[in-house]
Amino acid sequence: MTAPVAGPGSGGSGSGGAGSGGAGSSGAGPARVAVVTGAATGIGRATALALGRAGLRVVVNHLEHPEHADAVVASIRAAGSDAIAVQADVSSRDEHRALVAAAREAFGRWDVLVANAAWAPTRALVSFEEADLDRVWAVNVKALVWGMQLAREWMETGGRIVGVSSSTTALTLPGYAVYDASKAATEQLIRIYAHEIGDREVTVNAVAPGATATESYAAGRGKELVRRFSAMSAFGRLGTVDEIADVVVFLASDAARWITGQVVRVNGGTV
Repeated sequence: MTAPVAGPGSGGSGSGGAGSGGAGSSGAGPARVAVVTGAATGIGRATALALGRAGLRVVVNHLEHPEHADAVVASIRAAGSDAIAVQADVSSRDEHRALVAAAREAFGRWDVLVANAAWAPTRALVSFEEADLDRVWAVNVKALVWGMQLAREWMETGGRIVGVSSSTTALTLPGYAVYDASKAATEQLIRIYAHEIGDREVTVNAVAPGATATESYAAGRGKELVRRFSAMSAFGRLGTVDEIADVVVFLASDAARWITGQVVRVNGGTV
C-alpha cells in the first residue's frame, strides 16, 4: 500500500559506496536503494521498473495516483526486488525530506535519486500567470534543489543523482519558453552541483529525453504535432519510455562512476 508522508501541502548516511557491482549492488553489501520521483506513470514508471530489474530496491514516489504507484511496486516485487510507494509533493522541502526518511526507514540506506517529477505546461509565454510560473519553478527546479541538499546529508558515499531535463532546451519551440527555462535551470544545477558534492564520490548527471511516447504525450499535443516531432528523429519515430529508462539505469550504475556533471540527450538524433 502507498505510504503517505507528513508535511505541508500533502498531495500527493552511511559509508556504503558504489562498490564494484552493477546497478543494484554495492560489492558484497546490501542492494542499493533508489528514490524515483514522479514514478507512477510515464518515464518515471519505466525507470522505477528498470531499476528494480537491475536489482535495486525502489521507492516509488507519486503525488496523487496511489493505484498506479502500487501497481509499479507490485511489478517490481514480482520481478524479484523490493519496493514501496510513498506519496509526497517533492516541491515541498518538508515532504521531500519525509520521502527520503521513509526510504531510509524502510531499507536502511539511500543511494540513488532520480529527480523525474515535473510539470510541463506548453503554451504562449504571455498566457502565464504568476501562480503558473511559481508551480513550474517549484516542481521542476525547487524539488531538484531539495533532493540535492538531502543527498549531501543522507545519501551514501558513491551515490548517484540523475535529473531529468528535456532535449527541447536545445530547440526554440513556441510554447515551450517557461518549461524550457526550468529545464535549463535543471541542467545548470546538475553541472555545478557535481563539483559541490564530488568529495562524496556522488555523481550528478541528467538525461534529456526527446519526444517520448508516454501515456499522455499524444493526447496533449495532437496528431500533427506528434508527426512533426517523430520526423525530427533520425529514426522517424518517438522514443519509448524504456529507451530513456535504460540510460538512467546506466548513469545509476558503477559503470558510470567517471561520468558526472553531464547532460545526456536521449532523443534519437533529434538535436
